[in-house]
Amino acid sequence: MSEYQYYEFLAVDRPLDADGMASLRALSSRAKITPTGFVNHYDFGDFKGNPDRLVERYFDFFLYLANWGSRQLQIRIPERFLNADLVKKYCPGDNAAFRRIPGYFVLDYTRNPEDGGEWDFDDDGQGRLAALAPVRESLMRGDLRLLYLGWLLAAQEDVLEEDTLEPDPPPGLGQLNGPMLAFADFIGIDRDLVEADGEGIEEAAQHSLSREKIVTAIGKLAEQERCDFLCRLALQEESNLALELLHRLENIVGKNRGKQQPGRRTVGELFARAEAIRDTRQRIEKERQAAEQARREQMQIAACEKRLQQLAGRESEVWREVETLIAAGSAKPYDQAVTLLLDLQELAARSGQTIAFAKRIVDIRQRSIRKTSLIDRLNKAELPQASQGMDR
Repeated sequence: MSEYQYYEFLAVDRPLDADGMASLRALSSRAKITPTGFVNHYDFGDFKGNPDRLVERYFDFFLYLANWGSRQLQIRIPERFLNADLVKKYCPGDNAAFRRIPGYFVLDYTRNPEDGGEWDFDDDGQGRLAALAPVRESLMRGDLRLLYLGWLLAAQEDVLEEDTLEPDPPPGLGQLNGPMLAFADFIGIDRDLVEADGEGIEEAAQHSLSREKIVTAIGKLAEQERCDFLCRLALQEESNLALELLHRLENIVGKNRGKQQPGRRTVGELFARAEAIRDTRQRIEKERQAAEQARREQMQIAACEKRLQQLAGRESEVWREVETLIAAGSAKPYDQAVTLLLDLQELAARSGQTIAFAKRIVDIRQRSIRKTSLIDRLNKAELPQASQGMDR
């Protein structure tokens, strides 16, 4: 298997300027570089740059994969949308880590070959980041499911002890959207474990604040703070300002937590439930396959019976057709001849003509002794040999 590594960086909030693009070009002469991204792959050798430094300086996303199994996703989030204590709860280190840089948190999710698991070596990385990108805005809107999935990755990779309690499970774990599922799939979180963690969790709210609550919350802002938001909006120099305002208003009125979430579970309890889900899924799949096999067999029996009814009374004509097919001397006619012989064998058994049938097969074998391909097919079909049924 040849080596393959894929690197992709994406800038969401602030496009690269000419100097930034020139700096990136110095790292690779053949990469695809645009004001919002950098994409390259390597069939041998390695990327010259330092992905951590590039994320810290230019980009909001970094995605890496290699065909020996390594996967990595880094996401840069403005610090005003998160707090360190919250991030620490969901990022215990190693496979789910974070670091602080001026003005940002950088979430870092990794999984390597020694972690085990099956990998799709045909995955070239193209389109992966586009499918994952919406998780960043969801997190900035207060949706903590991405952080929880990162914690689940750490639990799966044995970073945590079995008696470790999960962090607060956020709403909507049982109804993951496409980007969240894309993240779980990319980083390799077991689907049964994902299903286990979502059981009993309330649905995520479609809208965090109604218009009436927004008006009420704006009224509670100090005049200076309202003026500050309006000035920044008028200058249009900042990205994500609407999200920042929404975040501030939610903090004023308090988010609607809805119904009480179930008690927090341990890593061991989640694993046990995932195993039970897996056993049930595999049992249902085996039952489905068995039912499908039975259905196919019934259809084959019905088709065979219909075919035999059509051949009954026409045995002499069918024997002539067999001889014609054998005389053709090639693979496909041989296969057709053997199929007809098997039907003739069944008709002979039903009419008590088994010995006569065997004699005709022996005769065919003797006349076709040099047609090894035909003889092989007769043997594979277990049609009579010279010694079978010839003693009477």
